[in-house]
Amino acid sequence: MGQSFVAGIIFIIFALILGGKPGLIWQATEKWKNKEAKGPSDIFTLVTRTLGGVFGIVGILLLLGVVK
Repeated sequence: MGQSFVAGIIFIIFALILGGKPGLIWQATEKWKNKEAKGPSDIFTLVTRTLGGVFGIVGILLLLGVVK
């Protein structure tokens, strides 16, 4: 297994977490900053899911060997 293959797998795992559970990311990174935190904002969810999509694309490109 090459380094790009392993990196591709890691990127895809991050993509699934970012895209599938933006609330989990919000709890780990933002909830503690506000006493009255009720949940992630719509913009936070959109940005997190978009970032997950970018990570997914990069992960697939790494697995295919297009990017090294």
